Amino acid sequence: MRANPTATSEILLDMDPGIDDAVALMMALKSGVRVFGVTTVAGNVEVEKTSSNARRILQFMGRGEIPVGRGMDRPLVRQLRTCPEIHGEDGLGNCGLPEPSTGVNHFLEIWRQLPTGSIAVCTGPLTNAAVALLSIPDLHLRLKELIVMGGVLGLTEWAKGNVTPDAEFNFYTDPEAAHIVLHSGVPLTLVPLDTTLHPSLKITKSLGNPLSPAAELTERLVKYQLKKLGETHLHDVTALSYLLAPQLFEVRTYSISIDLGERRGKVLVHPGGVRVQVPLLVNGQALMDLVKSTLGFV
Repeated sequence: MRANPTATSEILLDMDPGIDDAVALMMALKSGVRVFGVTTVAGNVEVEKTSSNARRILQFMGRGEIPVGRGMDRPLVRQLRTCPEIHGEDGLGNCGLPEPSTGVNHFLEIWRQLPTGSIAVCTGPLTNAAVALLSIPDLHLRLKELIVMGGVLGLTEWAKGNVTPDAEFNFYTDPEAAHIVLHSGVPLTLVPLDTTLHPSLKITKSLGNPLSPAAELTERLVKYQLKKLGETHLHDVTALSYLLAPQLFEVRTYSISIDLGERRGKVLVHPGGVRVQVPLLVNGQALMDLVKSTLGFV
């Protein structure tokens, strides 16, 4: 089991905020991990909006000094398909946060500066990570681990795709990028829908009494999705929770590849694939308690 990296590794968050990305970002900031930077990618909404949203959240949390790098505005070879019907036209449930006062960098500037032993937590399409690994010759040697929210392996009865029956959104959006990252040589931990759709993580009502600004904003964001969908799962928060509390998961090893053809984005489990670590949830109540306490709910 990987030791908790809070005091030992710089953490890069690569994301497409998005409601659950935004909550994951707030949770990371509240947890005390050393956030080296945030890079943004097109996914839930266009990259102009994801970049603005990352800066809006950092500004809201009083952490505007953390650099944000604007990343790729489309998948490597596919057309971009966003989902404002789930996240709101602005990507943050039209929550009305002020526009950011800070500027934005190019995402490769941040990836290039990552110190040896860094961990990247990727909760959007993997376009940025793929381009960075292809563009920076020694990056695969400096990254200690990539924690990726993506894919569905069919390991649990509730595991099913959320775009097609076979494919999860991030891998469906840019399967070629997922293929490149998978074959990059960086140790990869995959947090799939098999984990994030665990019934104990389904949210159907208020998370509790919010006693911090982060909890209050989380409550507003969750309520937006509950009104739209009736229920929600904080997929990206689950991936971040593995970083913070690996003891809440059982880690298994699988050999996988990514389908780039008719079953676009499907994760294939077979002996000839690349070995990845897959954390499966063993204590959902403890994970939800961690999320609530870190954000400031009682």
